[in-house]
Amino acid sequence: MTYDLMPKEAAVDFLKDFLREFPFADDQGRSLSCQIAAMMSRFASSLLPEQAQLPMCVFNANGPAAGKSLLAMVVEIPVRGYASMRSFPEEKEELQKVLDSEVLAGSDSIIFDNVKDRVDSSYLEQFLTSSVVSVRRLGSSTKHEISKQTLVLLTANQAECSADLARRSIFIDLFQKEADPQARKIERPMGAEYLARSEVQFRILSALWSLVVAWDAAGRPKCSSRLAGFEHWADVIGGIVEFSGFGDPLRRPTSEEFGDPDAADMMELVRVMTAGVFRDGLEFRCREGISFDEVIWICRDRGLFEEMIKGKVDRETKEFEIYATARTKMAKLFARYNGRVFRFGDDLGTIKFERVGGKNERRWRVS
Repeated sequence: MTYDLMPKEAAVDFLKDFLREFPFADDQGRSLSCQIAAMMSRFASSLLPEQAQLPMCVFNANGPAAGKSLLAMVVEIPVRGYASMRSFPEEKEELQKVLDSEVLAGSDSIIFDNVKDRVDSSYLEQFLTSSVVSVRRLGSSTKHEISKQTLVLLTANQAECSADLARRSIFIDLFQKEADPQARKIERPMGAEYLARSEVQFRILSALWSLVVAWDAAGRPKCSSRLAGFEHWADVIGGIVEFSGFGDPLRRPTSEEFGDPDAADMMELVRVMTAGVFRDGLEFRCREGISFDEVIWICRDRGLFEEMIKGKVDRETKEFEIYATARTKMAKLFARYNGRVFRFGDDLGTIKFERVGGKNERRWRVS
């Protein structure tokens, strides 16, 4: 197929306009740049050496109907003509069979849609970084060494991944502000049928091709960041995306970027609870659940939410007593984050903050 060549600025404007109704997180364009990187990975992987591998693309939404599956289709359909979506296997052995069968079939991509559980698979970790996999055909005991360069796409609400998988992935975060997703007005509805139209495919691929040509003419500048195990991908795909003006797709998200003034302190609270907290030589059971007052003690000990946690120290007991108004505010804040998943770039991986227990025995834990 031949494409229409357009100026870099026109290609960028087209892609931004095409994706403008998706509720990307307020993260200074990081999620949008990762979306473009996912699209470019599917379109321009032939620019990479045969041994180079592709990071997993995780489409992560804060709730249903945010458009995560549709964004995966935007990556797949313009190149392939259709998108084959499948559920994520519950059994680890079954996941290996699925990945191996896709390699045997010569698939360039795999889409796991609407993943419900935490993703933690040593085989998937190995699969993402290996250029050759050893597989058996069904009914045969003979192993075959097969080269592969497969793009894995995964969509989920509040995606939870192991630390090792998170390091092998880029995240496209969607934040749906409406409590009722059906209330969101869409000016330009799109779906699989729309994306499969030849004129739509042509416009998308022409824009991507124009960015590749502009990057090549500029001397193929590399991305300013690197991703261990995916250095060639970072240099080429990351380089194209950053040169085009979408920003560095490998820039790790920080909590301050999501437009939530409490997010930084909340993220630190979750990190501290996960790492372990001691008071007078005794460890809080943060994995099982601790009381509201114990969470407040941790916050005060670490200097978190200082403008919100108001109270006084009892003269006799020397214990801090939070004011009723402050207690209500903090209770509402914790409720707002109930069930939220926090993603860390270190060995912690993804951690969930959640409420457990009945009405009179509510406790907070990390898991």
